[in-house]
Amino acid sequence: MVDQVPGVPEGYRLVRIGKPLKDEMFVSTGGKVIRADWDYDSAVKPIVEKIEPICTWPKGVFANGWIAKDKNGDIWWYSNEPIADTRGWSCRIRGSANTVRDQFLNPPVFKDGLPWTECVQQVGPEVENA
Repeated sequence: MVDQVPGVPEGYRLVRIGKPLKDEMFVSTGGKVIRADWDYDSAVKPIVEKIEPICTWPKGVFANGWIAKDKNGDIWWYSNEPIADTRGWSCRIRGSANTVRDQFLNPPVFKDGLPWTECVQQVGPEVENA
């Protein structure tokens, strides 16, 4: 992860350094993430939040590549990383694209509220087994 801060566990993002408030998560001295049961008066800790994935998909079904949701809400698989332009997604270099629509009981789902230009996710064994 590019934005990873030393001391912040993978899968979490640093929110601030300060006194934990009730129900906030913080990194303890031992490096464990703990949810505060009360407002702390004096302890200054790294306050973190869990990073939610932008996409969930059925593991073990895609070859190495990328999936992306277009302006119409359709999801496509690309053999190479796609780029967004004013018309939609396209491959940077020669490759293939196939629609994923209606092919899964549990199709890939992108996080709500994301603009379509951010709905792109690398998939396949290289990612799943990393």
